[in-house]
Amino acid sequence: MRPGGRAARAAQAKCDDPKCMGPPVCTPAGNCAQCQPNLGLDNSGNCIKCSQDTCWECKGTAANCIQCTDEGDFPTYIKKGKCVRCNVPSPCIGCDDKGVCTQCLNGYAVVNGTCVKCGANCEECSSRARCTMCAFGYGLNSADKCVKCPGRYCEDCNGNKPQICKECEQAGDSETWLSKQKTCIKVR
Repeated sequence: MRPGGRAARAAQAKCDDPKCMGPPVCTPAGNCAQCQPNLGLDNSGNCIKCSQDTCWECKGTAANCIQCTDEGDFPTYIKKGKCVRCNVPSPCIGCDDKGVCTQCLNGYAVVNGTCVKCGANCEECSSRARCTMCAFGYGLNSADKCVKCPGRYCEDCNGNKPQICKECEQAGDSETWLSKQKTCIKVR
């Protein structure tokens, strides 16, 4: 049998299958290594349709999901190879194996299994009243609140002394510098 015979052509056919990720992702032997979304590799290296519409990728069998997609506004998680919908909608983006929210979008905190909006100008918080990271142009004070930084170009400041800028905006063609007085100066 010559090199690249029937077995090599069969492997290459798996790699050239449109169900295989494009541009095709193949093993050195020519087998498909990754399938298109909502498909997975069976134990023979063929791309098969996953058994659930919310299953982004399955492995081994169509019923063994290893990655899920969200179900509308509801995030999903994997439980025993199946995609299960969380009990709470967005802004929840992750939950435990009981469907209780454990992770929220930026600007929200998990409180008792639900997402609670952070305070004004807060990007991350541990509760509505306790900010841990402020939006650009605001600084965190000792009361865990966000206060406006001075001037147009200050991105981060000392929240207890907001006139003291810690970081200046660097955007587009303009350059800003932090002066010795801790204010931002636009150079061009």
